[in-house]
Amino acid sequence: MKRYIKYRITTLEPLKLAGEGSQQGTVVTRNFIQGAAIRGVLIGKYLKEHPDEEIDASIHQREKFLTNTKFYSAYIAADKQATIPVPYVFQADKQVMREQEERGEDIDIQNRFHKEQEKKGTQPVKRNAFCVMNDECMYTLDVNKVEHLHIQKSEEKDKEAIMFRYEAIAPGQTFIGFIQCEEEWEADFVKLLEDDICYIGGSKGSGYGKCKIQLDQTMDYATYRNEFPVELESTHKNQFILYALSDLVLFDQNGMVANAIDEEFLKETLGLEKVEKRTMVCDTSITSGYNSKHKAHSVQQTAVRAGSVFQYEYTGTLQMERIKELEEQGVGIRREEGYGRILVNPDFSQNKTRAYVHEELVNPSSNTLDQILDKEENAMVEKWTKRIALQKNSDYIMYQLAQKDFMEKRIDWKLNKTKSNALKDVLDKMYATRGYDAYQNNIKKLSNYVKKIQNTSAFEVTMLYVPEGGVGGYSSYDTSKRPPISLYQFLQKMVEGTASLDLIHFEWKKAKIDPVSQSQNRIAEDNFYECCLYLKELVRYNTREEA
Repeated sequence: MKRYIKYRITTLEPLKLAGEGSQQGTVVTRNFIQGAAIRGVLIGKYLKEHPDEEIDASIHQREKFLTNTKFYSAYIAADKQATIPVPYVFQADKQVMREQEERGEDIDIQNRFHKEQEKKGTQPVKRNAFCVMNDECMYTLDVNKVEHLHIQKSEEKDKEAIMFRYEAIAPGQTFIGFIQCEEEWEADFVKLLEDDICYIGGSKGSGYGKCKIQLDQTMDYATYRNEFPVELESTHKNQFILYALSDLVLFDQNGMVANAIDEEFLKETLGLEKVEKRTMVCDTSITSGYNSKHKAHSVQQTAVRAGSVFQYEYTGTLQMERIKELEEQGVGIRREEGYGRILVNPDFSQNKTRAYVHEELVNPSSNTLDQILDKEENAMVEKWTKRIALQKNSDYIMYQLAQKDFMEKRIDWKLNKTKSNALKDVLDKMYATRGYDAYQNNIKKLSNYVKKIQNTSAFEVTMLYVPEGGVGGYSSYDTSKRPPISLYQFLQKMVEGTASLDLIHFEWKKAKIDPVSQSQNRIAEDNFYECCLYLKELVRYNTREEA
């Protein structure tokens, strides 16, 4: 009995899966994750756990991983739902489609197999690569990609550096795929698919390929068939449709490359008296891949592209059990790598299409990154986000302090050069350790310094002016209307953790660099280092003015 295992892959780094169209200096990537790549990941994981075994040496392991298990390719997920390649049977009136797109409306489409004759002025509808469907509408979506330029320097002096471009699947996207296996192997594959970090595709050591793979669920054929967002037609009228759910590598009875599924093969498999091809809508592609074990590229072959649709006429009785057998068996060669998947009699009666909108965009959530990254990675992201926010606030402060009128109207500096330099030395050392978990030690250092200057009058008479009304006010430049705070008091507040640059009158709206957050939302540590920077620059400015 065949069992199906549903898995999810989330890209944590760009994913480079070379596809057709790649040239020297340019690598074009596919928009799905090939079954062969998934198989390689699971074989690698198995061999890591069983280092003394060889897959080829054991008939049992060879059957399990190489011949009797089908690793279906993973397609982009529509949130929690699996998608299918957009069928080629849909078309639309060119002029009407252009007008509807300009107005942002749904596009009117029709199935060319359902029309009596071809209408002039129509063109195929393939807005995106993948889709989900309901009774009336086809929702399309595509894979986000990124492009990176790289430079390869030559070790030989006479040779110039080479620049090349990588196209890659962007990180942060989820793909859904399936594995078809024998019931006796189900537990083994479930164990291999336990939540884990894996690397897929090329340039794994250069910031590409990191993914999170996880088990979704196991199921029988009926449940697997219901995973696809398309219904079966209930009436056939002596015709049936075959839809390519993946690329198909086909050959005829003479061993020649074919662009359609062999009629004799269909007749025997479906138990019919006669099968004859009526029409088809298809495209072709070139298969490609790389075997890291053999360190060689896979043989390139012509394949019928996923999304192609074939219509056949038949004589006899079409039985559901035979349809199940054909869908489970697949067609063509290299089926264990994800090729050869088909659906029989899908219902393509939709009359509109629109772009699919992910739930995350409709109902934004702040948990997405937490779900994708592990604990260590989340800590790193939080650390760098904090540093970036601190730098943006620092840029803003530096902009304000660069304004001469700001200095002259807000500061009454009474420290001499020796005391100013001593204060600056303390502030420099503390500010240099910002973001490196030295906050508490710096508080102690500043506390000791404040005790040393406790009876020094110059710190009491050096005044910093705050707005009328205290913290958070936005009053005029007129210092007579604003109560001052001494430099000594301000340093004390830094020790207590209550100092904030809201105590100093900044005109936020005039800044060229917006602050990341309002002061009431900043944590004490951020405020502490911002105050360090502020005082540091005050010392530098007034020492320069004195000179």
